[in-house]
Amino acid sequence: MQPISSSGFTERFVRLNNLAKNGFKEWSFKPSMMFTARQKWWGDHGVRPTEHEGVDFTAFLDDDKREHRLEAGLLVPPLFNGKVVQIIDDLLGRTIIIDHAIRDRDGLILHAFYAHLTPQPTISRGTVIETASILGTIAPGTTCPAHLHISTAWCARDLPLGKFSWQTSSLQFFDPL
Repeated sequence: MQPISSSGFTERFVRLNNLAKNGFKEWSFKPSMMFTARQKWWGDHGVRPTEHEGVDFTAFLDDDKREHRLEAGLLVPPLFNGKVVQIIDDLLGRTIIIDHAIRDRDGLILHAFYAHLTPQPTISRGTVIETASILGTIAPGTTCPAHLHISTAWCARDLPLGKFSWQTSSLQFFDPL
């Protein structure tokens, strides 16, 4: 399964934020922004303490291959319909964890983690969301530039994500792209 490429997320993100006016053509990723990267793309560009468990969206390219940085305040839609499981503090803002109710062959459920957001006031634990929903906005950067981080994982139904912590996670994340 390829959640981001098959979900319509990019099209909704571009439309919600009117990025077509800047000629949005495609996302721009550096290797250090990708799933399992060990290098940081910000600050001292040092080594991360663990492999990167998601993808960082920081910029896009236009038709002329010019790069445009994402800014704080851009609206963030979900990948799929679902239900908010938890909202926790993170490095730049908050992380919204959503149960997308999509099952794999083994009955595991797709969960996505949308990090570094300022959640909409209407979003809380238990909120049912649709792809037309707005989860929140990209939070301002403090320790690193403003960006959207998305992680995906297949989770058992009884996994206690209500008590999730990035520091103690033993989830098996997979590449959202």
